Amino acid sequence: MPVDKLGLVMLNDSVTLAKDDRQVLSHGFRAGFSVHLGIMISGILRPDHFWDFRGASDEVCDAYGGPVAHLRGGASCNKCGISLDGREGYVEIDPWEWAGPVTFETRVRYNTYANQAAVLALGTLLEDGRTNDLFSIMSYTMSVVRESPLQLSRVLADQPISLGDWFHIVATSEPGSTIMYINGVLAGSVAEGVRAKRLLRNAFLGRSVISENFMDGTISHVRIWHGTALPPDMVELLYQESLLQC
Repeated sequence: MPVDKLGLVMLNDSVTLAKDDRQVLSHGFRAGFSVHLGIMISGILRPDHFWDFRGASDEVCDAYGGPVAHLRGGASCNKCGISLDGREGYVEIDPWEWAGPVTFETRVRYNTYANQAAVLALGTLLEDGRTNDLFSIMSYTMSVVRESPLQLSRVLADQPISLGDWFHIVATSEPGSTIMYINGVLAGSVAEGVRAKRLLRNAFLGRSVISENFMDGTISHVRIWHGTALPPDMVELLYQESLLQC
């Protein structure tokens, strides 16, 4: 059974599936009334949360029984994901409590570019209107972790904007490290990071925690891993899996 370095397996023999908490992602093709399993990607840790907006309705349930994602402001789903207009459409996810290292993964396509347009933002809103305990991906080239108004870690990726193309994004944060990957490749990192405090955080896609920085484009899905910063080999596997999507 041939296996390449990315864990891609062409199935022409029996396969032993992972027995731990790793995922086995499979893809195939239809021939008449039969579906033939043609490729498998294994070795990816199961996420804690997964919202898939491809062909979804106005409420998208977490695949693992967690918070529900609600479409707001005229946002709508199509076969490729959730379509956002850059003016008032966004997704609001029911807040949940979490702590520790974290990994965010998503896939986005921009129709137009706006500086600091938010792909995702999780944080708390202070009484003076500022955002605290913030984790955000903005304009797909910047990852921000802000523990307080005076403590901020920011990764800026030297990545050209290409409108209409899909980009796979992974951002990780843990004590002493904030990293961003674009299309499976390390795009930037800083030797700063936090272990998120256990808090109930608000969560939005397509806008910031405060009602601004709206995104014009499409988000196919979002996955989150708590308690871990995924290593580069798993990030590469996620990117390879994303190439088989819409």
